[in-house]
Amino acid sequence: MQFINKLIKITMEIKLNVSEEVAKELLEKYGKKDWKPFRAKHNEYYWVMDHEGDFRELCELNTKFDDYIYLIGNYFQTREKAEYARLMLKAKGRLRMKMLELNKGWTPNWKDNEEYKYSLYYARKDNEWKIDSYCHFQTLSDYHFSSKEIARQFIVETKSDLELVFNIK
Repeated sequence: MQFINKLIKITMEIKLNVSEEVAKELLEKYGKKDWKPFRAKHNEYYWVMDHEGDFRELCELNTKFDDYIYLIGNYFQTREKAEYARLMLKAKGRLRMKMLELNKGWTPNWKDNEEYKYSLYYARKDNEWKIDSYCHFQTLSDYHFSSKEIARQFIVETKSDLELVFNIK
């Protein structure tokens, strides 16, 4: 509500050279106080990916099953959004499997402040992958490597999946 009040105050102070229709559209689009992920209303339909990777349209009945599907993120407004999510899941799965293979059983020991853990990120300004190391803090990322060499090899071997997941092109 505070955002809407600020927006109204700003629009009152600035003379907008737009029609009332456009002003209403802008307020409707940007003046909403809360944004939430899509959730179908009761008796409306949504899309899920089943255990074989196929798609099904289900009716929202506000059951525990619907709540569970929504909570884990397997709940989509359109088939196209479900298909894109499947594409991303498969790419992330291949990345995870390659990381595990290259690390040969190594996993980060977060209690060891002397052990270096390597992760990568994409520097858009430089248009390149970079590797960072740390031993004193933990990130939300699940992709860590035991050495820079392994992280470099990971980048080379999984470049197309990395570009998909990081939306690079």
